[in-house]
Amino acid sequence: MVTLDVYVETGCLICSLSEELARRVEANYPQVVVRVMDGSSLAAVRVESIVAAPTFLINGHIFKLGNPSYDELREAVERTIRDTSEPLV
Repeated sequence: MVTLDVYVETGCLICSLSEELARRVEANYPQVVVRVMDGSSLAAVRVESIVAAPTFLINGHIFKLGNPSYDELREAVERTIRDTSEPLV
């Protein structure tokens, strides 16, 4: 399973783009679990891993501080899907 967690904060001026990027991934990759979290749900991730908003985590690892381009995010998601796919038997 591949997860994309996007940490945002209320009042963050660029976080609306972060949410849009997350929703695009969610729409195009139904096998990816996408969660957009704000300060009230910070307990869902390791607090020490979040140093800025927005922060993008793929499978629990920081992918990007700030907003990536959609192509950059898409490539990382696709690479992670390939790397974590179980071989067909």
